[in-house]
Amino acid sequence: MKRLIPILFLVSCGSAEPADVEQQNYQEVNIEVGEPDGDYITHYKNGSEKLKGTIENGVRSGVWTSYYLNGSKASENVYKNGELNGKTVAYFGNSQVRYIGYYEGGVPAGIWRFYTEDGMEAFSEDYSKGQEP
Repeated sequence: MKRLIPILFLVSCGSAEPADVEQQNYQEVNIEVGEPDGDYITHYKNGSEKLKGTIENGVRSGVWTSYYLNGSKASENVYKNGELNGKTVAYFGNSQVRYIGYYEGGVPAGIWRFYTEDGMEAFSEDYSKGQEP
């Protein structure tokens, strides 16, 4: 029996993001456990890539990348056996880093750094083992 796994990623509402207006929405994408192994790619209506990665043994594996409608990178996450496991990076629409963090077995781990849209570090969070996010 197949299960659906809800995955959240950033998408843009427009093809160009004004610097003074945040035009990002969270969109849920369901990927069925049991998908055929190989490359997985979804596209926006205009044909540009929305999400891409690799399915191994029916689950996400390796680096998964999501994109804004204008083609710039929105996020990059590492998966192992279907769980977030490794570095995660999210980007603002202007391609500046929004945050950098790490997962271990699907749980936030270590120091996460958050940035402003102009590239300055805003704050950090410590998700050391044993601490709740």
